[in-house]
Amino acid sequence: MFCLIVKGDFDGEIDVPTMRRDRTEVAALAKERGDTKWQYRAQGQLGFADFHDGDVTAAQRSVGAALFAAFNAKDVGAQIFYLSATANALLNQQMNDQAIVYAQQAIGIAKANPDAGYPVLAQHARLLAMVQAGRIEGGRTELNSLLVRAKAQNDRYQIADLYSTASLVSRAQKDIPGAIAYLGIAPWLSTRWRSGRVETFLGRKTLFAC
Repeated sequence: MFCLIVKGDFDGEIDVPTMRRDRTEVAALAKERGDTKWQYRAQGQLGFADFHDGDVTAAQRSVGAALFAAFNAKDVGAQIFYLSATANALLNQQMNDQAIVYAQQAIGIAKANPDAGYPVLAQHARLLAMVQAGRIEGGRTELNSLLVRAKAQNDRYQIADLYSTASLVSRAQKDIPGAIAYLGIAPWLSTRWRSGRVETFLGRKTLFAC
């Protein structure tokens, strides 16, 4: 089952129909084995497939049920994962205030449970929501804080991702030369350290795979 879980993580990045099949198999195996935790985790991730397919109602139902089950089971990893994922979904719909609320909940749970790891997805969702909501000064402060951590960790993929966001912040502040400069650096970092993306990806998923 673990191999299917990991396969679903990768397929979710490139091929939603295949990811849906992976998650359906995981849910079936979990039910067969009596693994309640992976039944609701897999069902929640099927909600992401619904979201990609445009069925927002089904997505909300599946992810909401999974999140509720995660809180009942005191499943910290799944709580952070689903709150972060919901924040990103709201972000994509320009529902920035709601995205910030969900992201902050995920960040708060992660802070209260240090063993859960650093909530990268939630931190980035909160930052982008702040920028989209026009909270530019707060977004700049948040961005600088995240950059300090990413540089200390020598996480080149995160740095590239944050530089892309820095370009948006600079553009919002009418600093066009700065925006162009950040855009010029980000692709180089992302390409130069492509393997770092795999490490970051696996790091993010390890939290959910526990």
